[in-house]
Amino acid sequence: MPFNVPALNELRQRVGADLNRHAEGNADARGSIEYAVKHSVAGVANMLHGRLGYMSEQIFTDSADEINLMRQAADYKITRIPAVAG
Repeated sequence: MPFNVPALNELRQRVGADLNRHAEGNADARGSIEYAVKHSVAGVANMLHGRLGYMSEQIFTDSADEINLMRQAADYKITRIPAVAG
């Protein structure tokens, strides 16, 4: 079952709803501290979701980028063979 990453707007709505529930201010009112907190927390959560997605792709050799693929190969003592002109 894949994990669905929430969009930035959905994260803002979730954080805003939590702030409205637990704080006396209004997270939807521009200029309020809750509004600023809502946007910054949602942005950080969005960045962390993206980072976790990237890290999960680096586990497997077919989706790893070159640097992480070379690190995985080094675990098995596999090195790159230099190219030669044929």
